[in-house]
Amino acid sequence: TRMFFVLFLKQSLQMNLQITLYNAARVERMGRWGNHDWLQFASILGLMATTLSELVDAAILGRAFFQTRKVVIQKVSEITDEEIYARPAQTNTNGDFNLKETYTGSDLKEWYWATRRSFI
Repeated sequence: TRMFFVLFLKQSLQMNLQITLYNAARVERMGRWGNHDWLQFASILGLMATTLSELVDAAILGRAFFQTRKVVIQKVSEITDEEIYARPAQTNTNGDFNLKETYTGSDLKEWYWATRRSFI
């Protein structure tokens, strides 16, 4: 939703406001070109560059999401229920290395499906 807000609402409203102000200034000068026209064009081009940057960022983020999704689905489908996929470690204050608990393939599958259900 944040990307939708930034790309389609904020950028379009800024662009609309900028073009409206440009048109109002031109009407006030009776359609004659002035020095401020170039500044207004530069401002509009800046907003267009910002919008393009946001679109590129959205494409990069979407690509990373789908690559991660593909790897997670592959791992969930390949792992057996008894296979250990994670064993988080915890250290004591004296520096000893202690294993906390283990997470198995059935835990991974359970959390994956719970996450999908909560998302939908």
